[in-house]
Amino acid sequence: MKIIGFSAGVVGRDSNVDRIVKEIMDETGYDAESVKLTDVDYSTCKGCVWLCARPQVCMLEDDLLPYYQKVKEAESANLPVYVLKSNTPSQMRQFLNTIYPVESTTGRTDRSGSLTTALGEAQEAVNLVQNGQPEVELSPQSAYIRRLQHLIAERNALLSQSAGQEPQRRVRIYRSGT
Repeated sequence: MKIIGFSAGVVGRDSNVDRIVKEIMDETGYDAESVKLTDVDYSTCKGCVWLCARPQVCMLEDDLLPYYQKVKEAESANLPVYVLKSNTPSQMRQFLNTIYPVESTTGRTDRSGSLTTALGEAQEAVNLVQNGQPEVELSPQSAYIRRLQHLIAERNALLSQSAGQEPQRRVRIYRSGT
């Protein structure tokens, strides 16, 4: 699988956005290509629907033409295509965690409803600890989901702690004294 990242950083030098896009794509371990929009020649849509409608291909010939086709192929293959307008590192990492979910301890990955599944797992862990199990370690999650899992533990008067290194960082829920 290949990831293509587009960034619109400062002209002529690597901006923070450019570096963040490259760093996060590199962290995935997948074949990644970075395209800096300020370094390519492209035009915005001219609204020439009459020209593009029949072939359903943009007829403007610019440096992004090959990428338009790649996006169209991904959509045709029902692959997710994401557009992020805020380029904070946590949003980018959450985006990549959505595309490439970490396999859970049960050996299954869950692309749809991963938030619901993760919160349900935390609630189930709370129930187990309240019923006598000393501690429960949850499956790896993004920082945002781990924060929600910590809140579930706190709401139920239990302790929680994150452990491990990204992307395998996970929450452990336990009672005081264990």
